[in-house]
Amino acid sequence: ISENSSFDNYFPPTTDIVIENVSPKNGSFVNSPLKISADLRAVNGLKKVEVYFNRVLLNTFFVGGNYYRYEYYLNFPLGPQNVIEIKVFDIFGKENKVSLIVFH
Repeated sequence: ISENSSFDNYFPPTTDIVIENVSPKNGSFVNSPLKISADLRAVNGLKKVEVYFNRVLLNTFFVGGNYYRYEYYLNFPLGPQNVIEIKVFDIFGKENKVSLIVFH
């Protein structure tokens, strides 16, 4: 299938889902309570956001539209090194994610 085929219109690339202005920043030192936030955009429409903390699902939130400012407050003890992952899904089930490590 060529790059410009109509097949691409049915299965848009992952880059159509953008996660930006993520806080906290990767590699930063943080304390609890911790605010996790990000600006989410999807060309084809947002469907849901999942946030993982040290590989455990903390929150699933269903959203709509093409833009959403996501915020989640985490209020429990942090380890010396913590992994935060934000996964964003569009209405077609495509996903994009960002992972970061924060220190306490």
